Amino acid sequence: MKNGLALFLVSIVLWALVGRAALAANIAHPMAVGVVWLIGFVWIAGYTAAGPRSADQLVKVWLGSMAGSVAIAVFLTMALS
Repeated sequence: MKNGLALFLVSIVLWALVGRAALAANIAHPMAVGVVWLIGFVWIAGYTAAGPRSADQLVKVWLGSMAGSVAIAVFLTMALS
């Protein structure tokens, strides 16, 4: 991709404006908007870097690692308390 950085920056700015508009319109809880925005950010980063299939895979792996981290943290908290 020739202008990958420019595409990434434009995409992220537009995505930020969508998030800001959702917060300003008060259509959902701010935490829900933040979660959706963060997942969208990760997907956009994967899409601009390697395409839609890779973006989907990146989001799956990222969410899986987040879930695994939470599971390990819960296990350690329960084991040490």
